Amino acid sequence: MKDSPQSPPQSPPKEEGSLDHPLGNATQLRQRIQQRLKEKTLPPPKEVIAKMREERTQELLSSYQQMVQDKSREVEALEWAEALISDVSHEDE
Repeated sequence: MKDSPQSPPQSPPKEEGSLDHPLGNATQLRQRIQQRLKEKTLPPPKEVIAKMREERTQELLSSYQQMVQDKSREVEALEWAEALISDVSHEDE
């Protein structure tokens, strides 16, 4: 008598998404990659631009306040402006 080859025992079908399913690892890997990409994605450009404008505005205001508090610089600027006005008024003559 010849021995007939026995087929391996049949296991129950595996559920998609389980680690044992052929696509399970790929599905979970894709989900993990999508989650990481979502976490690393930059905010929308409008939000970035608005934040940059706000920061720049605050920097300018701070700089202007420092300039105004510098009294010697204010006196020098006033003298320069008055001299410029004087020069312009003499050009018309």
